[in-house]
Amino acid sequence: MEDVHKSKESPVRASEVLSGVLAALAVQQITQGALVAYHELQKTNAPEGPSNGALVELVLVAVFLIVTTVRFFHGNTVYLESRYSRWSHVEVPVDSLMVTPLRHSIDVFVHILQYISLVAAGDLLGRDPTFQKVGVAILALWVIDSLWAGAMLLRHVEGVSIVNRRTLKTWSINNAVHGLILVGVLLKSGESFAAFALIGTLLTNTCVDYIANFQHYFDRRVRNDSVSIAQAAQAVACLATLLDAPSHVAKSENLTSAAVQKLFEGLFGYFMLSTDSRNNLFCRRSARLHVGFYVHHEGVLHPIVRCHDPTIKLSNRSFPVGDNHIGSAFLALRETPNAAVFHPKPDQRWDGPSGKKDPAQEFYKSSVLVNVFWPPTERSSAIGTLLVTSDREEYFTESVHETLLVGISALFSVGLSRMTNSSTGGQLVAEIMRIFEKPLVLQVQGESADEDAQVA
Repeated sequence: MEDVHKSKESPVRASEVLSGVLAALAVQQITQGALVAYHELQKTNAPEGPSNGALVELVLVAVFLIVTTVRFFHGNTVYLESRYSRWSHVEVPVDSLMVTPLRHSIDVFVHILQYISLVAAGDLLGRDPTFQKVGVAILALWVIDSLWAGAMLLRHVEGVSIVNRRTLKTWSINNAVHGLILVGVLLKSGESFAAFALIGTLLTNTCVDYIANFQHYFDRRVRNDSVSIAQAAQAVACLATLLDAPSHVAKSENLTSAAVQKLFEGLFGYFMLSTDSRNNLFCRRSARLHVGFYVHHEGVLHPIVRCHDPTIKLSNRSFPVGDNHIGSAFLALRETPNAAVFHPKPDQRWDGPSGKKDPAQEFYKSSVLVNVFWPPTERSSAIGTLLVTSDREEYFTESVHETLLVGISALFSVGLSRMTNSSTGGQLVAEIMRIFEKPLVLQVQGESADEDAQVA
């Protein structure tokens, strides 16, 4: 499953890199075109030099061309992120997020045409002192964008959110209206007002776009779920702190509830502490978290250790392999010890003919899951699943929290190796099932969770 997800994500990352390169080329060409135009003005108006009015027109046209390039890069990048990245979709099934390679290719092709138009505008800036040809290049840019946005809306493309539909509509109308205004001024006034028309339409087109599509450009969900350097560094610091947890476990011949509790308190406690470190790692303060370990026994995953906020009321339900996101993750990662599953939305499974949704599903809105393998040196068989889950949708950052949970899974295996002489996963599971008649519920933030919140 992880390989499938990565295969869907990698084209998006590649297209974003391509957009960045083309946008940089456009900015470079616009800057070069402005310098060429400046030298031409000096030659034409020697020895007095160009007038202040001509220089102001040239500078303003170049500046607004660069602003337009940055705006298109900004909008295209956020569009690709919000449409194709799986953490930005709640309403679309994970398996359908990429939609089709053809549709993604069309989007990228249109974006390439837009940047080519901007590069052409930069080149023509140094060749045409009247700015009329630059206006034609900008007109081509707006026509391409309007036709693409309009076609997307007319086709009712799946996977486009309400925010993106509103954005596409604004792009289509805004560019079409400003294109008509620019054509009208150029045809009626000719060279005399070409620079004024170009500067005015570029300015108002940018302002209208950012004001009308503020939610698209500055969507908090996309911004918060991007991997930040600070967040990644905090994940590394978390793992460094947790490395000491297995070493505090005394070597013994048999597992004991107290020993396992001590190990899990070291591994799970970090998630539940109300500290700046935890807030930095998860980027949010209001969500409720649940951390758990489910052991695999006879085709069923049984909850063994639970740690969650006291306000959460969860039933200690077991899940057959392949059932629910917990059983599905265990099955998908059975042969991949160094991978985790990011689960961004609640299961849409309904229990019984009454059509009533399982109340527990209302909590599982965002999860990261990883398998525990035994023995740790060979990691030959999966004995269970670790998960961290939240009551808020799109809560986790995939690469950061997936990596973190994989590391904790390895630490857990090392810790268990100090508490048992079991040579096989089956023997270890039998020991765990023997000592845990009901799940162990760890205390959170120094408080004892009430009885309802730690149902067996």
